[in-house]
Amino acid sequence: MVYTEIQVKKGIKYYYRTLTLRDNGKFRKIRKYLGKGLSKKELVEKEKVADKIVKTESKKYKKVKIGEVKLYKQSGAGLALTIGLPVYAIQRKPIDMGDGLEIFYKGDLMYSTPDLQFLHYFLADDMLETAKEIFSRMEKDPDWMKKRINEFRQAVKGFEQLGEKLIKAGETFSEKNKQKAIEVYEEFLQRDYEYWRPSIFIDLFDKFEDEIIEFIFKGKEKIISKESLQFLLLPNRSVFWQEKEDFRNIKEYMQKNNLKKTSRPLWEKLKNHANKYWWVNNDYQSVKKLTASKFLPRLDERSENPFWKNISKQKKDLIVKYSLDKKTVERLKQFNEMTYLRDIRKQYTQIANYYIITFFQKIARKLSVPVEWANFIIPFKEYGGFLNKDKKLLKDLELRTRKGVWMFGVDIDWKTNVETAKAPELFELVEGHLKGGNILYGNSASLGKARGKAKIILRQSDFDKFKEGDILITGMTRPEFVPLMKIASAIVTDEGGITCHAAIISRELNKPCVIATQTATKAFKEGDLIEVNANHGYVKLIE
Repeated sequence: MVYTEIQVKKGIKYYYRTLTLRDNGKFRKIRKYLGKGLSKKELVEKEKVADKIVKTESKKYKKVKIGEVKLYKQSGAGLALTIGLPVYAIQRKPIDMGDGLEIFYKGDLMYSTPDLQFLHYFLADDMLETAKEIFSRMEKDPDWMKKRINEFRQAVKGFEQLGEKLIKAGETFSEKNKQKAIEVYEEFLQRDYEYWRPSIFIDLFDKFEDEIIEFIFKGKEKIISKESLQFLLLPNRSVFWQEKEDFRNIKEYMQKNNLKKTSRPLWEKLKNHANKYWWVNNDYQSVKKLTASKFLPRLDERSENPFWKNISKQKKDLIVKYSLDKKTVERLKQFNEMTYLRDIRKQYTQIANYYIITFFQKIARKLSVPVEWANFIIPFKEYGGFLNKDKKLLKDLELRTRKGVWMFGVDIDWKTNVETAKAPELFELVEGHLKGGNILYGNSASLGKARGKAKIILRQSDFDKFKEGDILITGMTRPEFVPLMKIASAIVTDEGGITCHAAIISRELNKPCVIATQTATKAFKEGDLIEVNANHGYVKLIE
């Protein structure tokens, strides 16, 4: 049934054309924002247009049959426990971003593998219309992305304090205060969702690099050199650049005052740095709270070139050189800010992962349950069963250490929304369309050519096998990969877009980089001699 929904905020009426669908015994709403304070005539006209849109949107919810569609893949080191947090944001319901904009990841699947990797899939091509809708909003409102950043910052206020409260609940967990631990965890889960809500849309753009460039430059990209284009797409700021700058200041303070590493003033600065950046090496699998002593070895490293200090000036020079108009600059700035939003989201994800892993590990020890079983908990639906030591759940968790576990979105044609027993068979079904080959094509994130030995690096425990001059091949890079990226001759990833970590850091390091190959980690073997041609966007097996 299609009807007009009215919401009143501060005395103003906001109108939505709404279609209600029945979905697995539940009701789902598809809404199209019509406007505010509309006259009857305006309302009728907008309703006619909106009816076609919501009916087209309803087709999104047609069930997706696994193995019959080509899915876009994201991957990396990770646990069901941690990657389940953003999956919760995606799979619980379409995310309402206001004014009728809803983010829905069609065909969403996530597989947590027995060897602690995550594979995330969705129908990226079906999200182009959503991307275009966001383009439209950015075009109309130059501050649209800034507003999303402000929403994010509001959502993470006090998040670390809540995380410490969660760890305390794990440390003091007992049968008597079990309900209190559940309440604290549910508060943490909701707060985590609140910061994903204004930022979850970023990932849908990874597939639409050409559309992004066309939207920003409106054809002017044809007269801009590839090097200049990639530089313009760099963010103007980064949490991780700021960390480097702060640490650089500590080294300069040490050298200027001729201090020893045991100096009290130096240690105070290192402690303050650790308090601010303790999370910097975390990912979806490995977490640790860094102390001052963990930063100490970096004092012996050669200082990096702080190229980020000159980014703004160089961009201004390029804007003048290519005569970019005000509207183009505004659109470019919005995407620079989107990269920054992804950056601070990464920061709080690394913080959140530390707290949730630590909490469940403490609970596992209290319950005398193998700690590794906690890696496979679905964090938004199985926490109560785990804290209550549910026998069926514990049996499933033990099985998942051997088979892994799948989580399905609401539009997946499967009997359950979680699958353990048939997990390996499902993997073969989903990955059937992803073929390897002696030559793979992707997107050029940073120009250049290189030859070298392929090293497949999927997790931090793989880092030791990487040698200078090797070619780094991974699902996606994260901040902890930077030391490897510095000594790599080239970088190749399965996934990513122009705002991803690999794209930004490879440009910073001036390393050839090809992203979004989808199958590089499968197509090449350890030690293969390969050629990376990022000028033309391909990776080729030599021998």
